[in-house]
Amino acid sequence: MNNSNIFKTFSFLSTIIFIHAFGATNVEAASCSSTAGYMTSEGEITDLGVSNRCTVTPDIAYFPVYKVGLCTEVPTYENYQTKCNLIFDKSSAVEIAVNSSNKSTKLDIAGASGISLDNGTYEAAIILLGNTISLKHTAKFEKERSGQEEQGSGYSTTMGTDADGTVCVTRDTSGNEDDFADLGLNSFLDCYENVDASDNPTAGKFTESGGAYLASERCKIDPVTGAVDASDEMTVTDASGDLVVYCGMKDKDTLETYSSSNKVTDATMQLVIQDFQTAVVTTSNTTAINIGFKVTDMLAVEEHEATVKDQSGIQNIKIDFTNYFIDGMSLNFTAN
Repeated sequence: MNNSNIFKTFSFLSTIIFIHAFGATNVEAASCSSTAGYMTSEGEITDLGVSNRCTVTPDIAYFPVYKVGLCTEVPTYENYQTKCNLIFDKSSAVEIAVNSSNKSTKLDIAGASGISLDNGTYEAAIILLGNTISLKHTAKFEKERSGQEEQGSGYSTTMGTDADGTVCVTRDTSGNEDDFADLGLNSFLDCYENVDASDNPTAGKFTESGGAYLASERCKIDPVTGAVDASDEMTVTDASGDLVVYCGMKDKDTLETYSSSNKVTDATMQLVIQDFQTAVVTTSNTTAINIGFKVTDMLAVEEHEATVKDQSGIQNIKIDFTNYFIDGMSLNFTAN
């Protein structure tokens, strides 16, 4: 039976989960706010927390969304558009801002008086994202961290000291992991010394320009099972037990082409296929579908080494700098 009573507004909720899907260097880490001693009583992230790669929840995460669908069977990148009921479908991405301080953000389905969804048991879901995820975040550290600071028309890496009260904020720029090389973009954070509550700098919007889920291998379909087979970096099990697979897409219909020799992909989108451990069931009494972006602890706070010029501009020196890396996301669906 078809259910035409589902509200035309879906609630996008910020919920709690950790999930990693960025690269082989990423390992499951403890939350910076955990009881493992990574945070001081003043809410400052300690040096130990950074060294051990603890994780934080961004103040705001921005997701460019093309499609959201519920599926009665687990789809592939070849058939998801026919196997899934696309409850949100746009030719141009709609940016969803998930604010960790708010309970929900609502996305209106323009031009529709309601959403029609067949009653049934849905075993999976998909979301088609643009290839750029953005974030804003402010964090206070126990001791000064090295980020970057604006100097004239460019940026140089800040030199850390042991002064207390350092605040680091995301900068309004774009970049990706390939930019974090010697003499390149070493950090997209601006770090300030001895900032008090009345003089906090404003976080800018950093955009991950290379795709949040780039991997060394593209997705393929297992010839025996018919399921999507992805590399370890692109396959995770979230805290709910759902299996989540990420596939780079050249467009909504075509899998990315990846060159392993020069590590270049033509992906412009990322398809997220989520196999539910607990199916979503809709009935004639269902009035709403809640779709939650799981973003808690999606940022890893990491320390890296970089080569920079000394004050003379001649001698190269090694320093440590701090940065965030996006660890991934998945979805939570409930029917009410």
